[in-house]
Amino acid sequence: MTAAGFVGADPAGLHGLADLSEQYAFRVRTVGIEVVRALNRSNVAAAGTSPGWLLAGIERDLAEMTNELRWRARAVADAQNIPVDSSWSSRWFLRARAEFAALGVFETGRCFDSYLSFPTRPSGAEFGAMTPVQVSLAFGSMAPSLATAIARSSPELVGSLDGAPPEMRYLANRLLIESEIHRLQTQIVEMKASRGLLGWFDPDHRIGLLQVSSLTDAVVDRLEDQIAEYRRWVREDRQILLFDPVGDGRVVEVFGDLGAASRIAVVVPGIGNQLTNFNHGEGGFRQNAAQLYAAASDVGEAEVATIAWLGYDTPDGIDAVLKDAARQGATSLRTFLEGIDPQSDRNVTVVAHSYGSVLAGLVAKSGIEADNLVFVGSPGTTLDRADDANLRPGGRVWAALASNDPIGVAVSPQELPPVWVPPPLVPVWFMFHLAEDGAEQLWHGIGPTADEFGALRITTDGSSGHSDYFEAGSLANLARITQGLYGEVGLVD
Repeated sequence: MTAAGFVGADPAGLHGLADLSEQYAFRVRTVGIEVVRALNRSNVAAAGTSPGWLLAGIERDLAEMTNELRWRARAVADAQNIPVDSSWSSRWFLRARAEFAALGVFETGRCFDSYLSFPTRPSGAEFGAMTPVQVSLAFGSMAPSLATAIARSSPELVGSLDGAPPEMRYLANRLLIESEIHRLQTQIVEMKASRGLLGWFDPDHRIGLLQVSSLTDAVVDRLEDQIAEYRRWVREDRQILLFDPVGDGRVVEVFGDLGAASRIAVVVPGIGNQLTNFNHGEGGFRQNAAQLYAAASDVGEAEVATIAWLGYDTPDGIDAVLKDAARQGATSLRTFLEGIDPQSDRNVTVVAHSYGSVLAGLVAKSGIEADNLVFVGSPGTTLDRADDANLRPGGRVWAALASNDPIGVAVSPQELPPVWVPPPLVPVWFMFHLAEDGAEQLWHGIGPTADEFGALRITTDGSSGHSDYFEAGSLANLARITQGLYGEVGLVD
């Protein structure tokens, strides 16, 4: 009996694989010790859960694999050295056992299945209790196949898990988008079926002056457009870090290689932004981040990535006078920034537009993981001065107000015209007192371009109005800030 009779299995080779598995088990145990030490050095609380439990599980799995490989090696070796005086039954048993041992040695699919059912992999509650740093450490200690298995089996968890590797989140959110496509397709089928049933019993059924069938057709058209949009996202293999279609929806998209970039810009939007208009072309929020990526890549040599962060429910209109949306989104922005790459020192710039500057200002009060904070077209930031922004050491606060941006006269009640100004002269009063440099006290606090605020005020040549900050001179300055070319940024005298 030769090794070739057992699908090329070689006892010496199997023992070598077992030795290798044993070495990996030792390395995993060593990594577990280092992880615990790193957590202790960083004063990171384990929140009742430590990556050690995962490493211990992987070590046990490797130990079982080692024992299995040694058993297979013995089975093959015994069949290759059957004594000549053995009985027919003994020879048959030894050969059958060797065939069984050899045939299953290289079944990689079985290994993947074992990862899917791995008993000690984290639950959603355990991951939810971790900080972004702990999540990063946990995924960093996993075998790539295990991390992929978790993303595939729990996309709703990994897709929004700050601190998880970007590639795992891209995969998870692609699965979530495909799931949403299926849900919308099912909704269309149900709507068409209900319309047909209603038409059978009451073909003239109306709501006011509108036929129900017409309303149904309009909704179906809208859903089909959304399906086509999502299919384009999947086809183009978008780098989606967050996808949540509930309510107005939340979505986060990356431009560039987030893993390789040394400088990252996060664009935070203002009012009226939602999932349904995220992908709109010129002047759209997503396009702003794409344009900043292109400009920053052209202006400097460092690897850059930009992120369109629609991670909160933006105000829709008049509710922008309140801080409720900013308060609700503050935790999401804070943990997102902590989870971009919690174990690196990469430079991060946050560009907050319009109401987004209220959100970013609230986060900055208690500490924001950013080296640059840029307020553009701001109605106030809730900060009294730039020094109140708690950035990383050496961080800078910048501000821009384009010409003819009406946000510059979004005054707080204390800056309204005095009572002695006749109503017909109120427009004249605004022209002389506010139109030139804008108000100092805006609705959400002192304007960040006011001298008293103390931010570095950047020029906006070629940009005007409230939505052109990612064009012309303003875009060039944002690109230079992202690249760290601070000496080349144009400043207002």
